[in-house]
This record gives sequence, structure tokens and C-alpha cells, in this order.
Amino acid sequence: MSFVFVNKNHLLQTTKKICNNEGVEIKGINMHLGARIKNLRKARGLTQKQLADKANIKQQALSAIERKGKTSMDTLIKIAQILDTSPAALQYGSENAFKLSKSRLEFVAIPFLSMEQLREWIDTGKLPKEPETIFTIKMLKDACPNAVAFCISTEAMESNHPRSVRAGDTAIVDPDKPLINYCLVAVVINNDVSVRLYKHEEGRQFLIAYNPEYPTITVTSKIKIIGPVIETSRVHYPFQAA
Repeated sequence: MSFVFVNKNHLLQTTKKICNNEGVEIKGINMHLGARIKNLRKARGLTQKQLADKANIKQQALSAIERKGKTSMDTLIKIAQILDTSPAALQYGSENAFKLSKSRLEFVAIPFLSMEQLREWIDTGKLPKEPETIFTIKMLKDACPNAVAFCISTEAMESNHPRSVRAGDTAIVDPDKPLINYCLVAVVINNDVSVRLYKHEEGRQFLIAYNPEYPTITVTSKIKIIGPVIETSRVHYPFQAA
């Protein structure tokens, strides 16, 4: 499954004409968080009480979330896991926010960089003349012209969470995409390239790991956020299914 995180207003502006011309349905974006949770809860066949019990919160609290569209980060992550979706999808409608006709999707070549090449690209902004190899993915042509692929080396995002990623998985990062809450990001921590869940709250930025052995990190000047991870794949270099 593909996840392309884009700014909500930009998404509407840039896709409205295409969608109108091709009869593509736009859905989910104008809902608030509570409406998305309610709709997906019903689609999963869960009552309020059942979902509340699974999330270890009171039914009255879930009712308030569905009405007001506000909740804590920890509760949102729990609800997303139970509903088998991503926190970003619930908050922003970014996952399946619009259905685009298959005819507009093409196989796009993304340069796959070794860790040494990736660090050089981060430092200089220049792609190597000969990347390690090429990773192909089906997406909108020219949607991510500056994206690169690399092999995830950290276990920080390994867990039973449905959106977890494993060491050895392939990730595609796009430095041109905006950061939104609860999107996956590629970051440089202690000179190592890693992947974390991004959170922005009250003027501060946090990096969260699904693996409980890795602590939540507050972003400082010593940490560099490369950009959102727009795709992860359980296809390992040299691209054999894991």
C-alpha cells in the first residue's frame, strides 16, 4: 500500500481539475478527525464501546473524540492501530484521500542509494552519477522528481503496529514534501540515517519510535530531518521479496 503525504490545501488545488476532468471521486479530506474515526469504526463493524474497550479508554471519551475531532497523540495511535490505518490518514485523510484513475499512474525510476551515497546526497544535495541501483514504483509521473530510495537499517519502527517498518525494508524519501503530524520521516540521528514518526506540538518537534526500546526524541539542531517517507516496501535490496 502506498502512502503519499501532501499538504491538504495543495492536494485540493492541484488535483481538483484532474478529478473533474476524469470523474475521479474526492473523499475524506473535508471530514474532521472524529468523522473519519466514526466512519471507519462502523466500516470495521465496531460499536463505540467495542472500540473504546480495545483502545483502553472510556466510551464517553471516544464519543467526545468523534464529536469534536480532538484527541491525544497516544490515543490516536491506538485507535489507528485497532482500525488498521495510519494516524495521518485519520487526522488528515491523506490515505485514500482521493482515487486517481489507474491510467495516470506510471512506473517511475527512483535512484536507490547506498548508505554512503545517501549521506553524500544529504550533505551536498547532489545525486551520485551512478546510484547503487534503480528502484521502480508506480506513482504519478513527475510527482516526486527529487525522491531517493534507501535501505532502512534501524529497528526503531519494528513492532506489531500495522504501519511498522523493519530493518532491511526499502524506504523512499522526498525532501520536497511538507511535514505533517504522524507521517514517517527520514532523519539523521548521531550520524546515522533512521526512520521515525514525526510529531509537531506547541512549537516543538518530536521523533517517535514504534519499538518501545527506542525513546521519543526532541528535535534539536543536532538532528536533521531529511523529509517525509512517502513509501516503504518489504522488498529488500537487491529487490527480492522478504
